[in-house]
Amino acid sequence: MRSSTPRDDGLLDRVCALLTDPPDEPAAPDGYLDLLEAGPTPTLAQRAMQSTLLPQIYERVWRPVVFNVAKGWPSGPGTAEEHALARDQLGLAQPGDIAKPAATVLDVACGPGNTTRALATGVGENGLVVGLDASASMLARAAADSQGIAYVRGNAIDPPFRTGVFDAVSCLGALYLFDDPWTALDGMVRVLRPGGRLVILTTRRPSLPVSRVTGDLLGRATGITMFDDDLPDALTDRGLTVLHHRRYPLMQFLAAESK
Repeated sequence: MRSSTPRDDGLLDRVCALLTDPPDEPAAPDGYLDLLEAGPTPTLAQRAMQSTLLPQIYERVWRPVVFNVAKGWPSGPGTAEEHALARDQLGLAQPGDIAKPAATVLDVACGPGNTTRALATGVGENGLVVGLDASASMLARAAADSQGIAYVRGNAIDPPFRTGVFDAVSCLGALYLFDDPWTALDGMVRVLRPGGRLVILTTRRPSLPVSRVTGDLLGRATGITMFDDDLPDALTDRGLTVLHHRRYPLMQFLAAESK
């Protein structure tokens, strides 16, 4: 958490105020607050996310190529359109807007911070944007490329934050990587305040039988979960109101509001 602008003053203290169990002597020598203890053996997909190579190519190569194809390139939305949709559904401003909300935003499994930075462009000076991830290499890259954003290394399945402290939560392109995505979803809902917004971009199981079998086999081999089109029901069951559900060939985007 590098401090070079007025907006960065007290950033670490503001993040610690949101934590369930803040450290006695918080520090972020590598640009992020590290709260993560040793966890279970990662899957193949998780190991890729924790590598030192992927953070270097993620934003410019990996994400635009893989995600845009999964969203139906060339007819599907690109990364910029995806980010604009996320800001809109989260109740944030667009970069050129004069008035921006002082929202408190959490980006779950933020990776190298590409989505986190995009969300920060829609938040006012008194707002706070936090990126949460388990990968030290991803967070080091995110912290090097960002100012005015707080990064935390922690368990995204059980976010280390108090209940109801965020106005908006995003998880774009990561829910399918979690060992227990349903518990992770519970955690995202828990940290939302009443009336808060949640957006998710995740996998979508193909409808064709052959494609479904191939997708399931690939998922089991890599640790990736393929979700059905009934994912909105999981949000409704958790007390949220689904506002938007957009389907792509291999992915889906959802937005919901906490009651």
